[in-house]
Formats: sequence, structure tokens, C-alpha cells
Amino acid sequence: MLVGTATAQEAPKPVLVISINSFEAFVANLKFMGSVLDDAQYLGKLAKMTTQLTKGEPIDLEKAAGIDAAKPVGSAIYTDGQSIKQLSFLGVTDADAFLAWLKPLVGEPRKTDAGVYEIASDRLTAFAKVQDGWM
Repeated sequence: MLVGTATAQEAPKPVLVISINSFEAFVANLKFMGSVLDDAQYLGKLAKMTTQLTKGEPIDLEKAAGIDAAKPVGSAIYTDGQSIKQLSFLGVTDADAFLAWLKPLVGEPRKTDAGVYEIASDRLTAFAKVQDGWM
């Protein structure tokens, strides 16, 4: 005789939602933080910190390529009780230029015939699609 309880899968529920009114505003806020800290090199120091993730190549936010800096940026992490998933959005003007700028962090993306980018790293695989200026 088997005894147990069956649980129905729950509808996905947000755990964390982050939204920034624009990439441009995000960078401006980081610059402001640097001025409050009286540190003119604040963004440069943040870029240097990314070298730990990129095997030595900094990710410089002021040199971001392919991003539509006026559009909002956001991410949501949600769960259905069984797994955790993430959905993010970013305005782009040139997805290939953006992924090339991000390459030190995420590696070389693979573009499928369906126009979906597969971005694989040591720890996870993500998928991205560009539609109407959004990725």
C-alpha cells in the first residue's frame, strides 16, 4: 500500500520584481552614488569588480553597446512551488552589438534558426529573443 499526498502545481508567483525606468537612469544613479561617496572613479571600480566574473575583462556600463538607453529595464523571479525561473527585459537597438559587449560575461551566444539566442555558461543556460526592440 502506498501512502502519500499529491500536490497540484501552483500558478507561478513572483518572488522578486525589479524595474528601472531606463538604463540611462540606472547609470546616472550609479554616477550619483559615486558623487555622494565622493568617488569620481565609482563606475570604473564597478567595472573592475566585474573582472572576477569575466576572466579579466571589465564590463563598462558607460560603453554599453546596442542598448536602447531610454527604455525601461527589468527582471522578475518567480516560482511555481517546484522550480524558480527568471524573466528579464531590456530595450535594444542592436541585439548582436549588445551580446558582443556582454560576451566577456556570458560567452558566445548561439542564434537558432527561429531567431532565439541561446546563451550558455558554466552554471546555466538562458534564452533570449528580440521582438519590437525588446530582448
